[in-house]
Amino acid sequence: MERIFGFEPSPFASFASCARYTRYARFASIAGLCTLMACDNPGTASVAAVQPSAAGGTTAVSSAGAPSASAAAGAIGGASAAVSGAGAPALGNVAQGAAGLPASANPLPGAAGATPPPSAATAGNTGSAGMAATLPVEPVPDATLKITVPQVAPGSEDTQCVVVRLATAAPMNVIKLHNRLSQGSHHFIVTALTDPSTAERPLARCQGFGGSVAGAPLAITQAHDDYVHLPEGVGYRLEAGQVMHLEMHYINAGDRTLDITGTTDLFAAAPGVQIQEGAVLLVGTADFAIPAHGTLETAPKFLALPAGMEDVKFYAITGHTHRFGTDVRVSLASDTMAPVMPLYAPARFDWESPETKQLGPHVSVPKGGGFLLQCAWNNTTDGEIRWGESANAEMCFFWGYYYPRKDVFSIVVDNIDQDTLKNIASLPPSPPP
Repeated sequence: MERIFGFEPSPFASFASCARYTRYARFASIAGLCTLMACDNPGTASVAAVQPSAAGGTTAVSSAGAPSASAAAGAIGGASAAVSGAGAPALGNVAQGAAGLPASANPLPGAAGATPPPSAATAGNTGSAGMAATLPVEPVPDATLKITVPQVAPGSEDTQCVVVRLATAAPMNVIKLHNRLSQGSHHFIVTALTDPSTAERPLARCQGFGGSVAGAPLAITQAHDDYVHLPEGVGYRLEAGQVMHLEMHYINAGDRTLDITGTTDLFAAAPGVQIQEGAVLLVGTADFAIPAHGTLETAPKFLALPAGMEDVKFYAITGHTHRFGTDVRVSLASDTMAPVMPLYAPARFDWESPETKQLGPHVSVPKGGGFLLQCAWNNTTDGEIRWGESANAEMCFFWGYYYPRKDVFSIVVDNIDQDTLKNIASLPPSPPP
């Protein structure tokens, strides 16, 4: 899957469908969304942050920052992917040595740096000069993060997270991400945490979307091979030594034990390139109740843009529900809560792979305005369904991708003020102006 955020409208698949199978009980209040919980049973799983070596290779570091011997051995100067005689690149060969990435994690056709399919000219044949064909490969990423949940038994399902610090000496602006999920994964969220003093934490059970309430999400994905390209001139800024939160929600529906992984490669803009910082705003409502064996379509819910975001531009939107969802619609709204223009209205909403709609031209919200959000569901169960993360609960949300980034809480729910949400999430209040 490839999502390129540009100026031409085009449908793309989802950032994520969240918590479809989670074991957590449904949450009766917004506190469930906004509690970042470090649970018991931390387990023994590993997480590797693969960084470029000084010689241009890669080095894997554990959550404590110690280089791994196997990674150091693989960090050969200037190395990238190897090309076989059949024309199939072993993507990220050096990173594979460091982080154990599968050789099948190849870029999609048409993706930046992707290898064209083998042909008479590229499948290891020689040309008229008798030279073997040379195939392009994806460049070595500027940083790679990986979470591994080991030995997941058949039928097991949970959410686990790690917190790691990038081993980077200078800030960078991420303009492309390549996310790869293994069998058994449900969704993978990569977040840059706001508080630079946050301590690293090993793998442990955690609250779904907990990182998103404590920082700025970079990737929310459930696709097994997913590229995200930000619009030209927009990037996600990461500081030197940025603290990152990785969340993996998984369910092993098979009949054998799995090691379940999520990996993201981060590609930065060249030094000196002028970039506006991008961000993601999660907007939704928990104010609904879907009757048993019934359908529900909500009335348009006005959700105000947080103060301080009046000059931002939104460039894309993704709708989000759980498995009973049948529709999500978003409109721009004025300060009188009147609709201004439709922004998101897919012809057929697919909750598992919702369309990411590019907005062209990019959209500013009127002063004092916000969004009108509507969702619809078909409840096929014997009980009433309300808001929550579990497979027996529902959501009504959209992700709004915008620039320039503002220092606001990344979640808007039912017009609850930002400091109240932070208090619920046990985060410090906003500094005084």
